[in-house]
Amino acid sequence: MTALSPRESTCITSTWLNCGLAGFDAPVSGTADVAVQVSGTRAYPLVRSYFHAANAAAYGEPIEQFDSDLNIAIETALNNYSPHA
Repeated sequence: MTALSPRESTCITSTWLNCGLAGFDAPVSGTADVAVQVSGTRAYPLVRSYFHAANAAAYGEPIEQFDSDLNIAIETALNNYSPHA
């Protein structure tokens, strides 16, 4: 496998559904859906991700629903952040 040159473009997409949240170094539980797309070039990468958790808990606090988008380009932005306790 060869590395991409700084100007070669690529696109990789991965989706995980109904992932367990247990096993992290933080006290969290429940399940989540996660989607990640990496595209662009090495010189100008673009990362888009989506996270959805429902019926979860973190640090003993219930989380009915949590949704968020994370987009990373030259600048990073956390959009559509909507926790519901």
